[in-house]
Amino acid sequence: MAKMKDPKPVRPGEAKTWQCFADGLPKNYIVYFNRSVYTWEFDFCILAPKQGLFIVEVKGWSPDYVVNVLNSNQINLKGEEEPVGSPRSQARAYCFDLVKLLKNKYGFNPLVLDMVCYPEISKEDYYRKRLDVVSDDYETIFKEELEDPQMLLDKLNKRFYQGDKIHHDFMDEKLYARIRHYFEPDYDLKEDIEILNVRKDTLLVSVMHVNNETGMIQPVKEIGDELAGENVFFHVDATQSCGKMVEEIKALNYDMLSLSAHKFQGPQGIGALVLKRKKYRLPPVKNIMFGGQQEHGLRPGTTPVALAAGLGKASVLALDNYRENHRHCNEIKRVLIEELNDSGAHFQFNGDQDHCSVNTINLQFKGVSSEALMISTKQYCGLSNGSACTSKDYSPSYVLKAMGLTDEEAYNSVRISWGPDTDLESVRANFNQLLQIVKSFQ
Repeated sequence: MAKMKDPKPVRPGEAKTWQCFADGLPKNYIVYFNRSVYTWEFDFCILAPKQGLFIVEVKGWSPDYVVNVLNSNQINLKGEEEPVGSPRSQARAYCFDLVKLLKNKYGFNPLVLDMVCYPEISKEDYYRKRLDVVSDDYETIFKEELEDPQMLLDKLNKRFYQGDKIHHDFMDEKLYARIRHYFEPDYDLKEDIEILNVRKDTLLVSVMHVNNETGMIQPVKEIGDELAGENVFFHVDATQSCGKMVEEIKALNYDMLSLSAHKFQGPQGIGALVLKRKKYRLPPVKNIMFGGQQEHGLRPGTTPVALAAGLGKASVLALDNYRENHRHCNEIKRVLIEELNDSGAHFQFNGDQDHCSVNTINLQFKGVSSEALMISTKQYCGLSNGSACTSKDYSPSYVLKAMGLTDEEAYNSVRISWGPDTDLESVRANFNQLLQIVKSFQ
């Protein structure tokens, strides 16, 4: 059963189409109804994995309601004084507008195809009434096709193969998720973990638990559970979560997990790779440097004992204090969001804050360059417009671009983070100074 993202319409033809799409399309197909593109509203939009988007214009006419077809753009209907326009022309106009919007604003170019649906007109009636002048057979969904799930899917596949020659971006999992996020700003990948189906030749899946730039938390537990029955290895980059999200990490299904001590108040320059046995065997990790046989031959060089001891001690302290640290960081975040909402500044969070770490926010201030803001507020706080890993790169953040932000929105975005030793009142005072400067720019 397809995922229907909008309420069932009232008009009989649209209501029938909505129900047939819901019952007949696969569960990983997403259907939107009555959405706007540049103020124009289309009937249905179907998001099909590995294919693209289908814009479907529905006409619930009965065969007798169609008097005659004047030409490819004009149809006479019973009781209408003037001819009505072509449903294919309507659908095609919506397609052009949607492609233009997605390409110009977000930088991606999916395949968008137009279709016409007649929920009460059969293929025989379509030819008898000469509606073939208006739209071709392969781009028209007839009554019998709408009502039969296999015929409906076959018609969509046929339309896809006819239109696949158009230059477009392949609808992979990443583009699928980005388009869903466009239509559904609060879209959560956890809803659709099945789109992560692995290929037969997949050896390794590697996912960052918490993004270092935005603080977004990825559904690694769901991914690990989904992969548990597959013959693949699962690696979790827990650099940003280790020592903080202790209970979450304990519940993970993983084969390999990497961490870094300085992210939970340990010394810089030391990290660890945790390997778990799978059917009594460790993952087949091989060394990439050669020399001594330290670390079981995986990493040559004298072990830095002091750093290793520091990592161990930091781990013990994190285990003892993570609940209080979480409470303190969460309180700081609550206060900052409260100050933002009360400030009158024009801002927008980058990412869903319901799935964000408690020690990071990434947000954009409308019309305010992040570089200008960083310079103007350096006496109050240390901001960044990316992660420390990309501090020498002045191009717009590839992370924010992948989330669908424009270049301007990415350039106007800043990252703010804090830790368990950060003083709440100092943060509040300095953040208010920052907000005053933001408002002066706006």
